Amino acid sequence: MERLLTQPVASERSERHTLTITANATPENIYIRSCKVNGKVWNTPLLRHADIAGGGTIEMELSDTPTQWGMD
Repeated sequence: MERLLTQPVASERSERHTLTITANATPENIYIRSCKVNGKVWNTPLLRHADIAGGGTIEMELSDTPTQWGMD
C-alpha cells in the first residue's frame, strides 16, 4: 500500500498493531531529510515488512529541497 504523507500524523492499525507515521509534510516538503524507524536512525529507502509488522513508529523530517538522504 502506498500513501502520500499530506498530514502530520498517519496511523495504520491491524487487529493488534499500530504503525504511526509522523512528518512535517507540506505540499513543498517532498524530500526526506532524515528518518527514524522505531527510534533508530534510518538511512535507506528500503523498509522490510518485518521492521514494522509488530507496529511501531516512522518519524520523518522533510525538506523542500533535494537531500542526500538514502543515497549512501
